[in-house]
Parts: sequence; C-alpha cells; structure tokens
Amino acid sequence: MAVQSNPLQQPASWRPPALTISLPRAYYAAFYAAKAALLEDGLEYTKHSAVVAAVHQHYVKAGRLQVEQGKALSWLFELRSVADYGGTAHVSPDEAQQAIEAAAEFVEAIKRLLG
Repeated sequence: MAVQSNPLQQPASWRPPALTISLPRAYYAAFYAAKAALLEDGLEYTKHSAVVAAVHQHYVKAGRLQVEQGKALSWLFELRSVADYGGTAHVSPDEAQQAIEAAAEFVEAIKRLLG
C-alpha cells in the first residue's frame, strides 16, 4: 500500500499517533464535560448519543448554552466516529485543529455553566 502525503487520509495504522488520537481526545474532553454538567443536574446517560441529545434538550433549548456550542458537540461526536471507525471518510488536518479548538471552547462553556 502506497503511503499518501496527507497523514489523516492514511489507514489508522499508518497515521502518526498524535493525529490518530487528537480527534477522539478532543471529543472525549467535551463529552465528559457534558456528562459532568448533566450529572450536576441529576441526569445520567450511558450512550454517547443520549448525552449529546440531552445537552441539546436541557441546555441549548433552555438557553443555558449557545446553539453553536450544541452544534460543536454534535460535530465532535461525528468527527470522533470518522476518526475511530474511518471507512471511506477522512478528516483533514484543518478539521482536526478546529475540533481541538471547538472542544476547548465547549469545555470552557461547561465550566461557566457549572459556575
């Protein structure tokens, strides 16, 4: 198999470790922040999709988080699936950087929410 110039377009076994793990790590930072906020409100979910949906229901629709923050969590959830399970979809280095920034902003928003 020929190695392509874009490391994020390589199979996971060919990608540099930092690129392979950055998207899931960014997502999990946001996911666990969301889970902490939900737990603070007495809500517990085990499925990732349920946590994302609950954030939209309890925080975005209620005006406690901005719509963009809810979209960021949903986007990170989708990117994590692409990064972990691949298939024919790929994530660009720019998207990886955007994911890290989106996760950091989401975590900061949750910190403010928790006060």
